[in-house]
Amino acid sequence: MNFGTTPSDPQQNKESGVDPKFGLSYQITDGAMVYASASKGFRAGGAQANFSGCALTGLPIDDITHIKSDTLWSYEAGTKIQIPQTGILFSAAGFHINWDNLQQQVALPCGYYLQLNGGSASINGGEIELTGRVTQALTVRFGAGYEKTDIVNPGALSFAGVTAGAPVQDVPS
Repeated sequence: MNFGTTPSDPQQNKESGVDPKFGLSYQITDGAMVYASASKGFRAGGAQANFSGCALTGLPIDDITHIKSDTLWSYEAGTKIQIPQTGILFSAAGFHINWDNLQQQVALPCGYYLQLNGGSASINGGEIELTGRVTQALTVRFGAGYEKTDIVNPGALSFAGVTAGAPVQDVPS
């Protein structure tokens, strides 16, 4: 829109951390297993220019120019059951995710878009899958999943009208 590059101030952003993963499984029988896992992940932050003249009232400039990494803890538990005589495999899992500093894109009244870090969100869901061999050459698979997202604490996103209980942007219903 400005016919050239727009230098960002600050020019860089740096963060570091550790992302552990824990897993546990138990083989109940030859054909049945249950498992649970917990893992931490992140998405890198970044830097962006401050759109002067188009600021969000009351939002510190540092919240605009420094996008922090967002982090999440994911917890999952499930089962896998195989029936060898029939060739059927059934799996089911449920999960819960705690998401902090979530990065979301917001539209400013002047028409510009920028990334902001929100406070926190949660995602809950589950999935099932059924696979079976119809013939030696044909296998059929069915799967279904469900997830629900909620902004728990909008943090800086509240300056763009996001409220607690709103769904997380860009996550399908």
